[in-house]
Amino acid sequence: MDGARLSAMVFPSPFRNRSIRAYPTARITRLHAVVMMEFATPLFALAPVSATNTRLARFNFSSACRIQRGWFMRKTLVLAMIGALAAGAMVGGATVALAQADIIKERQENRKQAGAAMRAIKGIIDAKGPTAGAVEQAAKLKTLEVAFGNMFPAGSDKGETKALPTIWSDSAGFKAAGAASIAAYDKLAVAAGSGDMAALTAAFGDAGKTCGACHDKYRAKAN
Repeated sequence: MDGARLSAMVFPSPFRNRSIRAYPTARITRLHAVVMMEFATPLFALAPVSATNTRLARFNFSSACRIQRGWFMRKTLVLAMIGALAAGAMVGGATVALAQADIIKERQENRKQAGAAMRAIKGIIDAKGPTAGAVEQAAKLKTLEVAFGNMFPAGSDKGETKALPTIWSDSAGFKAAGAASIAAYDKLAVAAGSGDMAALTAAFGDAGKTCGACHDKYRAKAN
């Protein structure tokens, strides 16, 4: 017996009579997909490929690419959804801010018109002319006051406004003040229609007092 055969008997090769087992391709595919998802590069090309490993040699490159594309598509979709939600939140916030600014401008315009009507009546009284012209102005004041009471939705206390928080914390009192002003304007219209200058002057003074009482409690002082 020659030395080579004797050596083989004493020290058998660990690979003798052992079938070569192929790498589990499915596991490798998943592993490479994870790697590509992290680094976006085809690192699976670094995996060992030998002539004996026929299953790994037939590794489906297109499958790995599809996995990568699918992951990127899902990621892109998620990012797009997040972006859309963020944009929607921004647009929604901007819309609310614009709505608040609009209602504040409407309130301010309402008060400007009310002030103009009061000055018009004051001009009639000072001129001691016919009182009939004050009837229209008194009716206008009432219409403006009715609309004004509905111009204070929740959240419209922010921005360039002199409206005090008590308008919302004491909404019942604010409505009562508005009702008092409306009643005063009704009396003002009656006095103006009577042709009695003294009655018109008194009614005008009472209307001014109701306006002042409302301002004292619900309107910030001018700096």
